[in-house]
Amino acid sequence: MEGLWSLTTSNIKKAGQVERAQQHLDQAVARLEAAVNKRKKSGGSGDRLAEEMEMVRATNAAMKKNNDSMSIHLDGAINRLKAFLEN
Repeated sequence: MEGLWSLTTSNIKKAGQVERAQQHLDQAVARLEAAVNKRKKSGGSGDRLAEEMEMVRATNAAMKKNNDSMSIHLDGAINRLKAFLEN
């Protein structure tokens, strides 16, 4: 049964790592948005930054989708393990 517990602990650690990565990406997007807004206010073009920001937003959306999918799979695995341990 220790193997099952390790698997669950490992999955939980991975979920935490994904959440931290998601937070870092969200912070990076916020910094890019601030840089684009600052450049626009100062009269700069900001086109390159805007393009990069769109790419980061797309990556962010893909990571969120992946995170949601992984969360569903982890919840299912945890529920199956709980059911197994209760029997």
